[in-house]
Amino acid sequence: MDINDIFIACADKWAKDELDDRINFALDNFDEWISNYDKEEKELLVKLLQNFDYYSHSSIVAIMEQLNLKILKEYGISSEDSTIWDLTVIMYAPIN
Repeated sequence: MDINDIFIACADKWAKDELDDRINFALDNFDEWISNYDKEEKELLVKLLQNFDYYSHSSIVAIMEQLNLKILKEYGISSEDSTIWDLTVIMYAPIN
């Protein structure tokens, strides 16, 4: 498969729940970025892209909320008893 096809398939997968600004930016700039690589490098990038997962900020927040509920349910530890750090916003910024 062509690297452009792989990238589009990846972008579709990453945007299945939400198309955010970072995915749009990548879609808008991919052709320019990829033009700087030779054929051998593009073959490596295809392998990397096929195994790369992107998580938007909102999907990370949802995962952290699920983690908080699981910790509360299984261990009885509430978010008031602990802090979960969300490094996707600002380094060392608590989300609770």
